[in-house]
Amino acid sequence: MKSRRKCEVKITDDAKSDFIQLPKDVIPECLSLLKRLEFDIELGQKLHDKNGKDLSKCRKLYFGQAAFRIVYKEISDDTIEIAEIVAMGERENQAVYEIAFDRLNR
Repeated sequence: MKSRRKCEVKITDDAKSDFIQLPKDVIPECLSLLKRLEFDIELGQKLHDKNGKDLSKCRKLYFGQAAFRIVYKEISDDTIEIAEIVAMGERENQAVYEIAFDRLNR
């Protein structure tokens, strides 16, 4: 069994806007995943290259019958680990990954 690494979850202003736009029926599941993330920064699957977009410093979580994603970046220093939520939204047409890549490369 892997050891769980606790972290602080920080939601960017852009990701807060994403959250507000989510369908109401998926919000409870999204909130539950964000809470679980506090207790295991490695909860999400590692991302790699998505259609030529390097997201290798990020992880993804599925929700809403796998139609939606939370994309977060792991930030670590000597004192604390942070899961910074970069984007939340629909997986369809890789939309959430495009948004995350754009936000990370501003």
